[in-house]
Amino acid sequence: MNRTSTPNPEGRVSIWALPKFADYRLLWVASIAQVTASQIRFLAIPQWLLEETGSPAQVGLIGLVQLVIQGFAVIWGGTIADRFDRRFVMSLANFATFAALAIIFVANSTDALRPWHLYLGVAFLSGSWALASPARASLTPRVVPKQYLGIAVTVDVAAQNAGWIAGSLLFMVMAIFADVNTSFLLATGMAGVSMVLPLLIKASGKVETRGDESVIRSTIEGFHYVRKHPILPGLFALDWGITVVSFYR
Repeated sequence: MNRTSTPNPEGRVSIWALPKFADYRLLWVASIAQVTASQIRFLAIPQWLLEETGSPAQVGLIGLVQLVIQGFAVIWGGTIADRFDRRFVMSLANFATFAALAIIFVANSTDALRPWHLYLGVAFLSGSWALASPARASLTPRVVPKQYLGIAVTVDVAAQNAGWIAGSLLFMVMAIFADVNTSFLLATGMAGVSMVLPLLIKASGKVETRGDESVIRSTIEGFHYVRKHPILPGLFALDWGITVVSFYR
């Protein structure tokens, strides 16, 4: 349920009141940690591939793997977030990210890491991201009073952008003063933070009303809705094209 108490007795909506909500603080930090971990691995994995193989084509293949997995997983992510406790969905998805990054770090530390391991890891990480993101977005209305929701969503977007920037800067520092394996370790640590914090949120993340349809049937219906929509398929195609063609340039 939404928290109805407000730290502002005069009823004025202020962005500076948001940190006073404990659950929102937890979600906000978890969001930044999740995005930061994702951005570091976005940069570290292509860097490792380029250093080991010297092939830009193999680096570009990451975009194709991500295209296929994330394009389908995002539909499942919304359905699952509408069925189960969003706190646990976000935590479990981020645990999957944590586990995948930890395996990559250990494999690279022992000289056992191979390119195909990273392609498999990218597929796994793309799926976990697509599952965690809808759950994270669905939690925001649960951790702030209704009158703060508009500001909270805006701050959420700012937090995600901050995570992208922080991840890029941290990777740059690691590239200058350490190595790519340190970046894998740092991303693993950030994913661990994003895994634990959602479990500390006290507000309920459970769905209040849930239909009788199965998850699979709901997902199929969601896919058909997107397919028949006059705008959404084009937006997906644009996003996929940008990911494959320009992101790894």
